[in-house]
Amino acid sequence: MKDATEQGVDDALSYDYERFSTLAGDLTDCPADSPYVVEFRRLGNFRPVRTGFLVALALFCVGGFFTWMLLPEHWPEYGAAHPWMQVASIVLVVNTGLVGLFALVNVATLCRASMIARDPVPVRAEAGTRVAFLTTIVPTKEPVDMVRRTLEAALKIEHDGPYDVWLLDEGREPAVKRMCEAIGVRHFSRRGIERYNQPSGTYKAKSKHGNYNAWLDRHGDDYDYFISVDPDHVPSKNYAQRFLGYLRDPDVAFVVGPQVYGNQDTFLTRAAESQQFLFHSLLQRAGNRSNTPMLVGTNNAIRISALRSIGGLTDSVTEDMATSLSIHTTRNPDTGARWKSVYTPDVIAVGEGPASFTDFFAQQHRWSQGTDDVVVGRYWRLWRKLGPRRLWHYTLLMSYYPTTALAWFIGVINAVLFLTLHVGGVTVPIKTWLMLYVDAAALQTALY
Repeated sequence: MKDATEQGVDDALSYDYERFSTLAGDLTDCPADSPYVVEFRRLGNFRPVRTGFLVALALFCVGGFFTWMLLPEHWPEYGAAHPWMQVASIVLVVNTGLVGLFALVNVATLCRASMIARDPVPVRAEAGTRVAFLTTIVPTKEPVDMVRRTLEAALKIEHDGPYDVWLLDEGREPAVKRMCEAIGVRHFSRRGIERYNQPSGTYKAKSKHGNYNAWLDRHGDDYDYFISVDPDHVPSKNYAQRFLGYLRDPDVAFVVGPQVYGNQDTFLTRAAESQQFLFHSLLQRAGNRSNTPMLVGTNNAIRISALRSIGGLTDSVTEDMATSLSIHTTRNPDTGARWKSVYTPDVIAVGEGPASFTDFFAQQHRWSQGTDDVVVGRYWRLWRKLGPRRLWHYTLLMSYYPTTALAWFIGVINAVLFLTLHVGGVTVPIKTWLMLYVDAAALQTALY
């Protein structure tokens, strides 16, 4: 018997995802008379006048709303007889202003992305390139049957050239190895090899990046590129065709696509995917404008020489984000140009989303922890190497989790001050506040 999640994914995979695997357009031929460089175009439904009007109005209304709310005449006065209450009130006003600033940053990010989002022009993959398909398994955590479904789909991927499917096994379980032999998949395990199981760094034990880097060190020279998915994601047969063409551009380090959940039978999974929609459908497309879409581990294609140029996948809780930053702050040693990345909206892998609140919050905790790790650590050491446009994109992209955390923290402080000292922050007419707030929210929704 299949559990509810597996049945939900099987039902979803019967859906016609194939027609969503070509959202970027039909494949085209590379120009024969000049070196290939990835080309981008506006989104098909882009309306510059309408979008520009909504962007200007949204920024004006959100900025105007918080400016009006923080006018001095709206600050409460407690007088010299209540100095502590006056100080507490000022703290509430400042905190309110900070939350408003965070909201304005989020709206500005959305507005900027709406104006600059681009899709790549698909080209046919180069024949004869050596390609490996990679996915992983931790036998104590992931069902063998689930991974087998992914591997069997990977064997059907079409590529005009040498192509091998690999399973990177963290457990070296006999049952896993037998499964690989039965379906014709190559098996790799670093278990028991001390060099590939270090406390931290490139070959960190019990980590995804350590597993990939061990395979890269042992077998990477046999291939030009690898394509990979998470073990719970089922790839489509045109995966290589839709991704590898962009790697004809010698400065493209990796290509990435959207994360799509197939187990749509629960409200939580649908809500979790909707929450990510803004990132995958818009912010990643905006990254195409500066050649800096972020690497996402669920489905990607990576140039092995680019990964080797930075020493492999980066040691981090979210190795994909940290690796993106490392690549985008490095130059291609062959051309001297900055490494680029490409995001395509093509849906070429369907996976499993969180089916319980425990899974959802574990996922959010990992992403937020990884973002904070990159912001506090590597980002401040590498930001000078990004250049103005890339720096601006990365700063806006990585501001979400830190500003959200600060907003929640500020909200707790405000609530404690209000409940213990009975002080308020800004004092405004409720009807005027509600009118301006609804207007600002409606404009954001219209732009979205």
